[in-house]
Amino acid sequence: SGEGDDEVAKARALNGLTGILSIRSRELLPYLVPRLLQRPISVSHADALGSIAGVTGGTIHMHFSTIVPALIVELAAFYGEELDDDAKEREEAIRGCARRICGGVDDTGVNWLIGEIASKCSSDKDGVRKESCWMLQVVAEERKDEADFYEQIPIMYRELLYRLNDECSVVLKAANAALGAISKNVPAEELVKHIEFIRNLIASMVSDARRRKGGVGDGEFLLPGFNMPKGLEPLLPVYQRGILYGNASIREV
Repeated sequence: SGEGDDEVAKARALNGLTGILSIRSRELLPYLVPRLLQRPISVSHADALGSIAGVTGGTIHMHFSTIVPALIVELAAFYGEELDDDAKEREEAIRGCARRICGGVDDTGVNWLIGEIASKCSSDKDGVRKESCWMLQVVAEERKDEADFYEQIPIMYRELLYRLNDECSVVLKAANAALGAISKNVPAEELVKHIEFIRNLIASMVSDARRRKGGVGDGEFLLPGFNMPKGLEPLLPVYQRGILYGNASIREV
């Protein structure tokens, strides 16, 4: 059938392209990336970018300042919309592309990746904050085996914990899911190193929130992100590990 032939031709073209890119990505990516990211990003462009990410792990991070915001903004555009089948298919393809990029980049590019995502976490747009949290979740899931993002965990914690005071419930859920992914995919003995950082960050958030409300002192303040079902769950493994195996100062925290 014509449609089948079309799919075969597309697959051949993509195979050819990834073959060339595996050798000449430095020269070709600057031309390809802007074309594939033209909005609205189509299913075939998202698939192509995902495939390209698989063979350009050593160079694609140079384009993260373009790629990451484009994917996040595109996903955020689906937020709160009634999606027809075509839109659902596009969303799925773009999420798949984001996963392949997060999983495919070499370890040299991981800090670029996390830095770009983190810079979008405090956007004034609910959808952008939600999708930035989701993408940090994807990093933790897709790079579990590489375990090469541990140096960036404080940045991830900082952005995600700040979101626990978000006024948007969808963002709270996304931050909770991302914190859960970190706890699930990083050994607790690694996370325990950050327990004091976590405590200090939460304490400063609470005092900031109190000050903004015009209150001081020890009146009750509930962080929205902890005050929802399973809100504390993502941090429990870290605290349990600290209590059971931590040194004296960690146990005190």
